[in-house]
Amino acid sequence: MYSSQHPHQLLGRFLSGAVVYGGGIVLTRGGWIFLLPLFWTRLSPDDYGIIGIALGVQTVLNAVFSLGLHDSVQRYFHEWDDVERPRHIAALWLTSQTWGFTVCLVLEVVGDHVFARLFSQASFRPHIELAVWSAFFSNISFFYQAILRIREEAAKATVYNTLMFMGQAALTLFLVLGMDMGPTGYLLGVFLNAGAWAAFFAICLVSECQLRFSPWHLTDPLRYGLPMVPIGFLDSLAGVLDRYFLDKYVSLRQIGLYNIGNQFGMAFNLVNTGLKTSWLPFLYRLSTERKDVPILLSGFSMVYVLVLTLSAMAVVLLARDFIRLYGDARYFAVIDLVPWFVLVYYIQSMAAALGRGMDLAKKTAVWPLVSAASLIVSVIAMSQWVPSYGVHGALAALGVAALLRVALQIWLSHHFYPRPSPFMRLVVIWILALVIVWFGIRIEDSSLWLSVLLKCTLVLIGAVLMVLAVLGPQKTAVVVRSWLREA
Repeated sequence: MYSSQHPHQLLGRFLSGAVVYGGGIVLTRGGWIFLLPLFWTRLSPDDYGIIGIALGVQTVLNAVFSLGLHDSVQRYFHEWDDVERPRHIAALWLTSQTWGFTVCLVLEVVGDHVFARLFSQASFRPHIELAVWSAFFSNISFFYQAILRIREEAAKATVYNTLMFMGQAALTLFLVLGMDMGPTGYLLGVFLNAGAWAAFFAICLVSECQLRFSPWHLTDPLRYGLPMVPIGFLDSLAGVLDRYFLDKYVSLRQIGLYNIGNQFGMAFNLVNTGLKTSWLPFLYRLSTERKDVPILLSGFSMVYVLVLTLSAMAVVLLARDFIRLYGDARYFAVIDLVPWFVLVYYIQSMAAALGRGMDLAKKTAVWPLVSAASLIVSVIAMSQWVPSYGVHGALAALGVAALLRVALQIWLSHHFYPRPSPFMRLVVIWILALVIVWFGIRIEDSSLWLSVLLKCTLVLIGAVLMVLAVLGPQKTAVVVRSWLREA
């Protein structure tokens, strides 16, 4: 089907999938931002420090438990025939779950000792223990969602994600606000919701599986997926490394404020998640059906960057007004952290937008070197800067490590999967973004809503200028007319 479509149609297909996924992600993850003021009534910054450490551990374990096998499902799904596909899925899923369950049992035995050495301000039982089992159950959900994504069943995946958000929101609000269980209630809500959905998705996966498989069904997927394990592990470890150093040098209150600032940064990152969720299956299918993928990849990646840039600008400019709206002085210190979190996530998101290529060329063996180099730089920078500069030192270290990682990944991706470079157009986008943000953060008005209106107008002006700069007036008009005719 992709082989006969015009590039405008393909771009429309990618963006339509991203809109569906993105809409669901905005509703779910964005929903957590709007629920924050409710949790603020019962949770202190110290409580958020505990939650941040526990959820950081869960992020690391998500990568460890998966073994990169749901990535293999996405990459090979369209290459397997209808007879062998259920056997491949069964082999990969059962291998991943057996491994994950084994790690959980080991951590039940050694967790108190291990995590007491890692964190002094968060205990293994019950906080980190709940995060461990939440990661195990989440791995089942990730596996089935990978199948939905590669089949391009965006609406179905979005409905499930929305229901998962609603379930977790209801449980955590009840346990924190109704039962007054503090951070334990929050993490227990995450655990109960993950367990319930894991049972549902396990039933769904059974219908996708054929249990008569052999070791051969694991060979190619493991060869592709196992190099992704250290990538996911190192990346997620880098994501929790800041909590490790902050735990040693700053108060739990500062870690809590840092965690909330991170949530606002993730409000931007949810846009990248929505795009990436559509982007990867789109590229993998494109690579099996067309020969002009390098040219299309170069052009479509600019649209990806454009959407990310506008989203980052909006979050940076409007986060201050959002926090002012709720007026809880305990959390005003978060305002100064938000732009730096958004910058870190923006740099990291360039890896998805501009750094795809090693996976398309099936050259994932060298990919872990990128994550390892980034992690080493992060450890060195954290150890030097966090003791002196606290949370700002951690943010600076994350930014430097992200820059190195993205630069290496883009270079290797272009090496293994050459495509035209859009460098000059990127420079134009970034210059325009910096100018607009510079003006936007200087808008100070006694009226909150006037401030929001002025900043939204600036972002809209930026969108028009960036589209014209990237496509040019004539090509922009052609694309718009094409989409209007199809609509």
